[in-house]
Amino acid sequence: MNGANAEGNQGNEHAKQESPVTLLQLRDGSMYGLTEYWVEGDDLHYFTTYGGEDSVPLGHIDYEKTVKLNADRGVEFVLRPKPTAAPR
Repeated sequence: MNGANAEGNQGNEHAKQESPVTLLQLRDGSMYGLTEYWVEGDDLHYFTTYGGEDSVPLGHIDYEKTVKLNADRGVEFVLRPKPTAAPR
């Protein structure tokens, strides 16, 4: 029985690790890897791959580069409202 539980746990961990990272390119040349992001008002709020939480005004995002960087990697960049449940 322990073997079945261990396999199930490994499957869950494996799925978490494969969540795609979304790249965010700003107009000033800065780039961030995001694990979660959402729009709240005029800002994009996000969690980074290194565990930080921050926000940036929507006008600072280089949308063309952000969309292209992600599309080239098979990741869709879609601006969404704040999730009803806390992210993470």
